[in-house]
Amino acid sequence: MVQSPALQNFQVNAPPSPRADGSDAAPFATLTEALRQATPGTVVQLSVGTYSVASGEQFPLVVPAGVILLGNESTKGQGITIQGGGSYDSPTLGQQNVAILLGKDAQARGISVINSDDKGTGIWLESSNALVQNCTIASCGREGILATGNANPLIRDNVLKQNRISGLSMLRSSKGEVWGNTLEGSTIGLALGDQSAPLVARNRLNQNRTGIIVAGTASPVLRGNTIQNSAEIGLSLKEQALPDFGDPQSPAGNIFQNSTQFDLNVETGKTLVSVGNQVDPRKNRGPVSLQASELTQAIASPSPSRCPCPLG
Repeated sequence: MVQSPALQNFQVNAPPSPRADGSDAAPFATLTEALRQATPGTVVQLSVGTYSVASGEQFPLVVPAGVILLGNESTKGQGITIQGGGSYDSPTLGQQNVAILLGKDAQARGISVINSDDKGTGIWLESSNALVQNCTIASCGREGILATGNANPLIRDNVLKQNRISGLSMLRSSKGEVWGNTLEGSTIGLALGDQSAPLVARNRLNQNRTGIIVAGTASPVLRGNTIQNSAEIGLSLKEQALPDFGDPQSPAGNIFQNSTQFDLNVETGKTLVSVGNQVDPRKNRGPVSLQASELTQAIASPSPSRCPCPLG
């Protein structure tokens, strides 16, 4: 996901600044206004503060195509909080309550997001190839991030915690890559349904009721993830789900630790082939075939195929 060089930089401060024009001297009064004026290549730089209805924001915040919403990546958005949600009519899932909607090639980097509405989603990806990186998405009423339609995002190095239903949900025909995220304290850490088929690699899923659920005809590739301290199940397969959980030439390298009930729960009626994963055979329910790798040397875990260009 390579962005063209930024055409302009907008500054946004909370509380508001009078006579705002987005310059360093006169930042925009609200993020809403900055996004309305942003064009592809614009970097919208957020200052420390809380961006909410009380500070004049209108939700959902729509990040236009090619626009970068930037906080502080080094702290994963600590102190730069977007809090709220508003009505969004999804073409694929109907009426929703969303804090941020990312357009094509849009980016959210180094911000914190909270949407405490009972059905609230933090960041919504509707058929876009957006980037979400180094963000903290917490305490949302439903899920932290949702990708749907033909979304093909790169979601990497985020913290998704204490979101009520799931940290991240991917539905319909969404694909993309999910890398290096921490998903913890939700009913489901990662929920994959419909025909979704992302690459899910090097993530840490901790203290969820279920670490990962794969349902529908979803066919994710699972590589190098650590699923630990699940209150019930580490990985649960339902309906006609068929994940890639390793093969003799490509061991998966997923690690399961301290699942209270089951590491693997297979309810598809098909045998799950597991190669190169660390699981407790005593904690598997359903047909699971634990197989050995044919490789004589360890192979490196895959790396993201798309990398955003650095800013600054």
